[in-house]
Amino acid sequence: MGEQLFTRNGLMRGISLLPSYNLASLSKIRSKVLIASILFLSLCLYSFYFRTFQVTEHFHLLGDQVRDWNWALKPFSELPRVGTPTSQGGYCLGPIFYWTLWFIRITIGPFFENLPHAGGIGLAVIHSIADGILLLAILKRGIPIIASIAITLLFVSSAFEASLSGTIWNPGLSVSFVELATAFFLMIPNSHWVLKTLVTSTAAWLAVQSHTQAIFFALSLLV
Repeated sequence: MGEQLFTRNGLMRGISLLPSYNLASLSKIRSKVLIASILFLSLCLYSFYFRTFQVTEHFHLLGDQVRDWNWALKPFSELPRVGTPTSQGGYCLGPIFYWTLWFIRITIGPFFENLPHAGGIGLAVIHSIADGILLLAILKRGIPIIASIAITLLFVSSAFEASLSGTIWNPGLSVSFVELATAFFLMIPNSHWVLKTLVTSTAAWLAVQSHTQAIFFALSLLV
């Protein structure tokens, strides 16, 4: 058997099998990428629709939303260097929430006359993308497609998620970063420890900046 491998016929037979093997592998990879892309886009669209349904009619515009959107309307150089005020006094640890609102205002705001609900729509876009990435991470762990979709849909459609949607509120952005940190932790192999630690810790830190209570998640993830 070993000698036949080095004969002319054996060599030609091995070479002839290479194209079919590569094409089969490539076709399988393309199928997986296509299915993952369809699931990702479908979940993102559903999540965005769920979060922004009748947002112009049911947008929560209270004192916090007015304050935060007024900051977003200012030039970037005038934004606070700290986060939003907390109910217990003091401020959140970083300005990422205000920076995100400001970016939403200059990109999405003009399409909605810079009205406050543009901020809610922009935050819903970020949250929807985070939902899609989390679904991909769950699939990568080998959980069946049906189970992965069911888990993600239950999470996206939960009452807690609904309460964070359709408004300008820093806990909603914090949950988006929590989802991203979880997804990166699940998705990046342990062999890429440095990359995994850097990306996951960055997302977790941004979650803490958005809402200080996320510190408990960040510590449990990184320990």
